[in-house]
Amino acid sequence: MFGSITDISRARDLVHNTRSAEALERLNKINDILKAYGVEQYVSFDLGLLSKYHYYTGIIFKAYSYGVGDAIVKGGRYDRLLHYFGKDAPAVGFAVVVDDVMEALDYQKTPVPDAHHYETVTYQDEESYDTALKEAVRLRREGKRVVLTREVKDEC
Repeated sequence: MFGSITDISRARDLVHNTRSAEALERLNKINDILKAYGVEQYVSFDLGLLSKYHYYTGIIFKAYSYGVGDAIVKGGRYDRLLHYFGKDAPAVGFAVVVDDVMEALDYQKTPVPDAHHYETVTYQDEESYDTALKEAVRLRREGKRVVLTREVKDEC
């Protein structure tokens, strides 16, 4: 089962356990977030994607681009891995294969942007996130580089 969220929705009729049904519901929520960013058309879901790394406990993902024959970003969710390093917390991690990103940019004749020019859009909590996200998307559509970040209150 591979394709858009609509393509894999037929999996609901095939699952007969709570764990699988909950996993499909999480994919629907991820798709809703992708829609909020306006990028859902660039994402495919693959229910057969597996990893050789056994520490992943949730979604795993790969990102591809034109001009490179392999994933340029690889990662996923792990709930227990950090425990082995002294912090008992879930996390999502990923690796960017910089050489492959540079190869893709070269293939696509895309200049590397100046990393020092960007705008920051902040939000305070979940209630203000949607408004901030819409502003960041608007600015990005204007061609601006934008960082969307949560405002951190100094607790000292």
